[in-house]
Amino acid sequence: MVSRDGGATWPDTVQINAELPNNPPTATPTDRKRVALVGYKNTTQVRFKFEYVGNYYYWAIDDVVLINEAKADVKVNENFYAAAPSLVVPSSQVSEMAFLADVSNVGNGNATNVKLDVVITDPANGNAELVKLTNDYGNLTAGAVQENKPFAETWTPPNVVGTYNGAYVITATEDVSGTNNTGAFSFQVSENTYANLLSEDQVTPANYLGYVLDPWAVGDEVTYYSAGNIYHIKNGANLTVDKVRFGIRNDIANVSETGFINVDVYEWVDEDGSNECSPFERVKVGTNAIFLDGNVIENARNIELPIWALDAEGNANEGVRG
Repeated sequence: MVSRDGGATWPDTVQINAELPNNPPTATPTDRKRVALVGYKNTTQVRFKFEYVGNYYYWAIDDVVLINEAKADVKVNENFYAAAPSLVVPSSQVSEMAFLADVSNVGNGNATNVKLDVVITDPANGNAELVKLTNDYGNLTAGAVQENKPFAETWTPPNVVGTYNGAYVITATEDVSGTNNTGAFSFQVSENTYANLLSEDQVTPANYLGYVLDPWAVGDEVTYYSAGNIYHIKNGANLTVDKVRFGIRNDIANVSETGFINVDVYEWVDEDGSNECSPFERVKVGTNAIFLDGNVIENARNIELPIWALDAEGNANEGVRG
Protein backbone atom coordinates (compact mmCIF):
# COMPACT_ATOMS: atom_id res chain seq x y z
CA MET A 1 0.00 0.00 0.00
CA VAL A 2 1.26 3.48 -0.86
CA SER A 3 0.65 6.88 0.75
CA ARG A 4 1.49 10.40 -0.38
CA ASP A 5 0.59 12.10 2.92
CA GLY A 6 2.75 10.36 5.49
CA GLY A 7 0.31 7.53 6.12
CA ALA A 8 -2.85 9.56 6.72
CA THR A 9 -4.44 7.85 3.70
CA TRP A 10 -3.47 4.86 1.57
CA PRO A 11 -5.14 5.41 -1.81
CA ASP A 12 -3.16 2.83 -3.81
CA THR A 13 -3.04 -0.89 -3.09
CA VAL A 14 -0.85 -3.10 -5.26
CA GLN A 15 -1.01 -6.89 -5.03
CA ILE A 16 2.56 -8.15 -5.07
CA ASN A 17 2.38 -11.93 -5.01
CA ALA A 18 -1.10 -12.75 -6.29
CA GLU A 19 0.30 -15.07 -8.95
CA LEU A 20 2.37 -17.19 -6.55
CA PRO A 21 0.81 -20.53 -5.46
CA ASN A 22 0.07 -21.63 -1.91
CA ASN A 23 2.41 -24.32 -0.59
CA PRO A 24 4.89 -24.28 -3.48
CA PRO A 25 6.89 -27.53 -3.79
CA THR A 26 10.14 -25.66 -3.12
CA ALA A 27 10.95 -22.46 -1.31
CA THR A 28 11.57 -19.39 -3.45
CA PRO A 29 13.70 -17.10 -1.26
CA THR A 30 15.32 -15.32 -4.21
CA ASP A 31 12.16 -14.33 -6.08
CA ARG A 32 12.20 -10.71 -7.17
CA LYS A 33 9.24 -8.58 -8.09
CA ARG A 34 9.34 -5.16 -9.72
CA VAL A 35 6.24 -3.04 -9.12
CA ALA A 36 5.52 0.16 -11.03
CA LEU A 37 3.80 3.05 -9.26
CA VAL A 38 1.71 5.31 -11.48
CA GLY A 39 1.01 8.94 -10.69
CA TYR A 40 3.82 9.61 -8.21
CA LYS A 41 5.95 11.88 -10.37
CA ASN A 42 7.01 15.03 -8.48
CA THR A 43 5.61 13.63 -5.21
CA THR A 44 7.62 15.07 -2.30
CA GLN A 45 7.23 12.04 -0.03
CA VAL A 46 6.16 8.43 -0.42
CA ARG A 47 5.42 5.94 2.35
CA PHE A 48 5.01 2.17 1.81
CA LYS A 49 3.14 -0.34 3.92
CA PHE A 50 3.37 -4.09 3.27
CA GLU A 51 0.29 -5.94 4.44
CA TYR A 52 0.00 -9.71 4.68
CA VAL A 53 -3.51 -11.16 4.47
CA GLY A 54 -3.70 -14.86 5.33
CA ASN A 55 -4.19 -17.49 7.98
CA TYR A 56 -1.41 -19.82 9.11
CA TYR A 57 0.80 -19.36 6.06
CA TYR A 58 3.56 -16.80 6.16
CA TRP A 59 5.30 -14.45 3.77
CA ALA A 60 8.61 -12.62 4.07
CA ILE A 61 10.00 -9.63 2.22
CA ASP A 62 13.45 -8.10 2.25
CA ASP A 63 15.71 -5.78 0.29
CA VAL A 64 13.22 -3.17 -0.90
CA VAL A 65 14.81 -0.82 -3.43
CA LEU A 66 13.29 2.41 -4.76
CA ILE A 67 14.16 3.34 -8.34
CA ASN A 68 13.32 6.82 -9.55
CA GLU A 69 12.50 6.34 -13.21
CA ALA A 70 9.57 6.20 -15.61
CA LYS A 71 9.56 3.07 -17.71
CA ALA A 72 7.06 1.41 -20.04
CA ASP A 73 6.72 -2.36 -19.62
CA VAL A 74 4.29 -3.99 -22.04
CA LYS A 75 3.18 -7.52 -21.24
CA VAL A 76 1.21 -10.45 -22.70
CA ASN A 77 -1.19 -11.39 -19.90
CA GLU A 78 -0.51 -15.02 -19.00
CA ASN A 79 -4.04 -15.61 -17.71
CA PHE A 80 -5.84 -14.85 -20.96
CA TYR A 81 -4.67 -15.63 -24.46
CA ALA A 82 -6.15 -17.90 -27.09
CA ALA A 83 -4.42 -21.11 -28.14
CA ALA A 84 -5.62 -23.75 -30.60
CA PRO A 85 -9.28 -24.85 -30.22
CA SER A 86 -8.01 -28.39 -29.51
CA LEU A 87 -4.57 -29.40 -28.30
CA VAL A 88 -4.61 -32.35 -30.71
CA VAL A 89 -6.77 -32.40 -33.84
CA PRO A 90 -7.01 -35.00 -36.65
CA SER A 91 -5.54 -33.92 -39.97
CA SER A 92 -8.95 -34.28 -41.61
CA GLN A 93 -10.51 -31.87 -39.10
CA VAL A 94 -8.14 -28.88 -39.04
CA SER A 95 -10.14 -25.66 -38.96
CA GLU A 96 -9.50 -21.96 -38.70
CA MET A 97 -7.89 -20.61 -35.57
CA ALA A 98 -8.88 -17.26 -34.11
CA PHE A 99 -6.32 -15.29 -32.12
CA LEU A 100 -6.63 -12.98 -29.13
CA ALA A 101 -4.49 -12.00 -26.17
CA ASP A 102 -5.04 -9.55 -23.35
CA VAL A 103 -2.11 -7.17 -22.90
CA SER A 104 -1.00 -4.63 -20.32
CA ASN A 105 1.43 -1.85 -19.71
CA VAL A 106 2.57 -2.74 -16.18
CA GLY A 107 5.15 0.03 -16.16
CA ASN A 108 4.75 3.59 -14.88
CA GLY A 109 5.62 5.20 -18.21
CA ASN A 110 3.53 5.38 -21.38
CA ALA A 111 4.19 2.94 -24.21
CA THR A 112 3.99 4.00 -27.85
CA ASN A 113 3.68 2.08 -31.11
CA VAL A 114 2.45 -1.05 -29.30
CA LYS A 115 2.10 -4.08 -31.55
CA LEU A 116 1.14 -7.66 -30.77
CA ASP A 117 2.23 -10.39 -33.19
CA VAL A 118 1.10 -14.01 -33.24
CA VAL A 119 3.59 -16.32 -34.92
CA ILE A 120 3.14 -20.02 -35.77
CA THR A 121 6.26 -22.08 -36.55
CA ASP A 122 7.00 -25.65 -37.66
CA PRO A 123 9.79 -27.24 -35.56
CA ALA A 124 10.04 -30.21 -37.93
CA ASN A 125 11.16 -27.84 -40.69
CA GLY A 126 13.73 -25.72 -38.93
CA ASN A 127 11.09 -23.61 -37.12
CA ALA A 128 9.89 -22.28 -40.44
CA GLU A 129 7.40 -19.45 -39.98
CA LEU A 130 3.97 -20.54 -41.21
CA VAL A 131 2.08 -17.36 -40.42
CA LYS A 132 2.57 -14.01 -38.70
CA LEU A 133 -0.37 -11.75 -37.89
CA THR A 134 -0.32 -8.38 -36.14
CA ASN A 135 -2.68 -6.46 -33.86
CA ASP A 136 -1.89 -2.75 -33.59
CA TYR A 137 -2.71 -1.12 -30.23
CA GLY A 138 -1.23 2.33 -30.82
CA ASN A 139 -0.34 3.73 -27.40
CA LEU A 140 -0.86 2.15 -23.95
CA THR A 141 -0.73 4.54 -21.02
CA ALA A 142 0.94 3.51 -17.76
CA GLY A 143 -1.10 0.86 -15.97
CA ALA A 144 -3.47 0.32 -18.90
CA VAL A 145 -4.99 -3.09 -19.68
CA GLN A 146 -6.33 -3.89 -23.15
CA GLU A 147 -8.75 -6.81 -23.19
CA ASN A 148 -10.80 -8.74 -25.73
CA LYS A 149 -9.35 -7.36 -28.94
CA PRO A 150 -9.33 -10.28 -31.43
CA PHE A 151 -7.04 -10.33 -34.44
CA ALA A 152 -8.81 -9.35 -37.65
CA GLU A 153 -7.52 -12.44 -39.49
CA THR A 154 -7.76 -16.15 -38.77
CA TRP A 155 -5.49 -18.96 -39.93
CA THR A 156 -5.96 -22.66 -40.69
CA PRO A 157 -3.14 -25.10 -39.84
CA PRO A 158 -1.82 -27.46 -42.53
CA ASN A 159 -3.36 -30.95 -42.57
CA VAL A 160 0.10 -32.43 -41.99
CA VAL A 161 0.75 -34.60 -38.93
CA GLY A 162 3.15 -32.89 -36.53
CA THR A 163 3.62 -30.52 -33.59
CA TYR A 164 3.41 -26.78 -34.16
CA ASN A 165 4.49 -23.92 -31.91
CA GLY A 166 2.79 -20.59 -31.44
CA ALA A 167 3.67 -17.39 -29.61
CA TYR A 168 2.16 -13.99 -28.92
CA VAL A 169 4.91 -11.35 -28.89
CA ILE A 170 4.28 -7.77 -27.80
CA THR A 171 6.61 -4.84 -28.49
CA ALA A 172 6.64 -1.09 -28.00
CA THR A 173 9.09 1.64 -28.92
CA GLU A 174 10.18 1.78 -25.28
CA ASP A 175 10.08 -1.99 -24.64
CA VAL A 176 11.30 -4.08 -27.56
CA SER A 177 11.86 -7.31 -25.63
CA GLY A 178 11.62 -8.76 -22.13
CA THR A 179 10.71 -11.81 -20.08
CA ASN A 180 7.00 -10.93 -20.03
CA ASN A 181 6.72 -9.96 -23.71
CA THR A 182 5.86 -13.47 -24.94
CA GLY A 183 3.05 -15.96 -24.35
CA ALA A 184 3.75 -19.37 -25.88
CA PHE A 185 1.55 -22.33 -26.80
CA SER A 186 1.66 -25.41 -29.00
CA PHE A 187 -0.73 -27.82 -30.70
CA GLN A 188 -0.59 -31.07 -32.62
CA VAL A 189 -2.09 -32.40 -35.83
CA SER A 190 -2.62 -36.16 -35.56
CA GLU A 191 -3.71 -38.91 -37.91
CA ASN A 192 -7.10 -39.56 -36.31
CA THR A 193 -7.09 -38.48 -32.65
CA TYR A 194 -8.61 -35.59 -30.74
CA ALA A 195 -7.19 -34.64 -27.34
CA ASN A 196 -7.02 -31.70 -24.95
CA LEU A 197 -4.55 -33.29 -22.53
CA LEU A 198 -1.02 -34.48 -23.17
CA SER A 199 -0.07 -38.08 -22.39
CA GLU A 200 2.05 -38.93 -19.36
CA ASP A 201 5.23 -39.26 -21.42
CA GLN A 202 4.84 -35.63 -22.50
CA VAL A 203 3.89 -33.78 -19.32
CA THR A 204 4.60 -33.92 -15.57
CA PRO A 205 2.54 -34.29 -13.47
CA ALA A 206 0.43 -36.53 -15.68
CA ASN A 207 -3.23 -35.79 -16.44
CA TYR A 208 -5.53 -38.41 -14.96
CA LEU A 209 -8.99 -38.58 -13.52
CA GLY A 210 -8.97 -37.88 -9.78
CA TYR A 211 -8.32 -40.50 -7.13
CA VAL A 212 -11.38 -42.68 -7.53
CA LEU A 213 -11.74 -43.75 -3.89
CA ASP A 214 -12.31 -40.19 -2.71
CA PRO A 215 -15.62 -39.45 -4.44
CA TRP A 216 -17.00 -43.00 -4.56
CA ALA A 217 -16.79 -44.14 -0.92
CA VAL A 218 -18.20 -41.76 1.71
CA GLY A 219 -19.80 -43.93 4.37
CA ASP A 220 -22.81 -45.70 2.90
CA GLU A 221 -23.41 -42.97 0.34
CA VAL A 222 -22.38 -43.56 -3.25
CA THR A 223 -21.30 -40.42 -5.08
CA TYR A 224 -19.82 -39.69 -8.46
CA TYR A 225 -18.02 -37.07 -10.43
CA SER A 226 -17.64 -36.39 -14.13
CA ALA A 227 -15.12 -34.94 -16.56
CA GLY A 228 -15.40 -34.24 -20.24
CA ASN A 229 -14.07 -32.58 -23.34
CA ILE A 230 -15.68 -30.96 -26.33
CA TYR A 231 -14.40 -31.01 -29.92
CA HIS A 232 -15.51 -29.32 -33.10
CA ILE A 233 -16.00 -31.91 -35.84
CA LYS A 234 -15.62 -29.96 -39.05
CA ASN A 235 -15.92 -32.85 -41.52
CA GLY A 236 -17.96 -35.51 -39.73
CA ALA A 237 -19.83 -37.17 -42.61
CA ASN A 238 -19.31 -40.96 -42.67
CA LEU A 239 -17.01 -40.80 -39.63
CA THR A 240 -17.54 -42.34 -36.21
CA VAL A 241 -15.94 -42.19 -32.77
CA ASP A 242 -14.03 -45.45 -32.48
CA LYS A 243 -12.85 -45.29 -28.85
CA VAL A 244 -12.12 -43.01 -25.93
CA ARG A 245 -8.82 -43.14 -24.07
CA PHE A 246 -8.35 -42.00 -20.46
CA GLY A 247 -6.55 -42.92 -17.23
CA ILE A 248 -7.16 -42.98 -13.49
CA ARG A 249 -4.64 -41.80 -10.93
CA ASN A 250 -4.43 -44.69 -8.49
CA ASP A 251 -3.12 -48.21 -9.10
CA ILE A 252 -5.92 -50.51 -10.12
CA ALA A 253 -4.68 -53.15 -7.66
CA ASN A 254 -5.57 -50.79 -4.81
CA VAL A 255 -9.12 -50.12 -5.95
CA SER A 256 -11.26 -52.27 -3.68
CA GLU A 257 -14.53 -50.43 -4.13
CA THR A 258 -17.09 -51.48 -6.72
CA GLY A 259 -17.85 -48.96 -9.41
CA PHE A 260 -18.12 -48.23 -13.09
CA ILE A 261 -16.71 -45.58 -15.34
CA ASN A 262 -19.32 -44.62 -17.90
CA VAL A 263 -18.35 -42.92 -21.13
CA ASP A 264 -21.03 -41.17 -23.20
CA VAL A 265 -20.62 -39.35 -26.50
CA TYR A 266 -23.04 -36.54 -27.33
CA GLU A 267 -23.73 -34.52 -30.44
CA TRP A 268 -24.31 -30.87 -29.61
CA VAL A 269 -25.88 -28.26 -31.85
CA ASP A 270 -25.86 -24.76 -30.33
CA GLU A 271 -29.37 -23.90 -31.46
CA ASP A 272 -29.74 -20.67 -29.46
CA GLY A 273 -26.17 -19.44 -30.01
CA SER A 274 -25.51 -19.16 -26.26
CA ASN A 275 -22.29 -21.22 -26.30
CA GLU A 276 -23.81 -23.25 -23.44
CA CYS A 277 -24.36 -26.96 -23.92
CA SER A 278 -27.95 -27.07 -22.71
CA PRO A 279 -29.63 -30.47 -22.17
CA PHE A 280 -32.18 -29.89 -24.92
CA GLU A 281 -29.38 -29.19 -27.43
CA ARG A 282 -27.41 -32.42 -27.00
CA VAL A 283 -28.23 -35.95 -28.07
CA LYS A 284 -26.41 -39.06 -26.90
CA VAL A 285 -25.03 -40.94 -29.88
CA GLY A 286 -22.65 -43.47 -28.31
CA THR A 287 -21.82 -45.08 -24.98
CA ASN A 288 -19.96 -47.77 -23.08
CA ALA A 289 -18.88 -48.53 -19.53
CA ILE A 290 -16.07 -50.37 -17.79
CA PHE A 291 -16.00 -52.03 -14.39
CA LEU A 292 -13.03 -51.15 -12.20
CA ASP A 293 -11.48 -54.57 -11.89
CA GLY A 294 -7.78 -55.39 -11.88
CA ASN A 295 -8.54 -58.63 -13.70
CA VAL A 296 -9.89 -56.64 -16.63
CA ILE A 297 -7.81 -53.46 -16.59
CA GLU A 298 -4.11 -54.07 -17.11
CA ASN A 299 -3.00 -50.45 -17.20
CA ALA A 300 -5.12 -47.95 -15.29
CA ARG A 301 -3.10 -45.08 -16.78
CA ASN A 302 -4.14 -45.98 -20.32
CA ILE A 303 -7.69 -47.31 -20.62
CA GLU A 304 -9.15 -47.56 -24.12
CA LEU A 305 -12.88 -48.04 -24.23
CA PRO A 306 -14.66 -48.78 -27.53
CA ILE A 307 -17.75 -46.66 -28.16
CA TRP A 308 -20.89 -48.47 -29.26
CA ALA A 309 -24.10 -47.23 -30.86
CA LEU A 310 -27.28 -47.14 -28.76
CA ASP A 311 -29.96 -49.81 -28.62
CA ALA A 312 -33.68 -49.05 -28.38
CA GLU A 313 -33.38 -48.38 -24.62
CA GLY A 314 -30.40 -46.05 -25.02
CA ASN A 315 -27.87 -48.56 -23.72
CA ALA A 316 -24.72 -49.79 -25.44
CA ASN A 317 -25.46 -51.90 -28.52
CA GLU A 318 -22.22 -53.84 -28.13
CA GLY A 319 -20.29 -54.48 -31.30
CA VAL A 320 -22.26 -51.91 -33.32
CA ARG A 321 -20.57 -48.64 -34.22
CA GLY A 322 -22.53 -45.43 -34.30
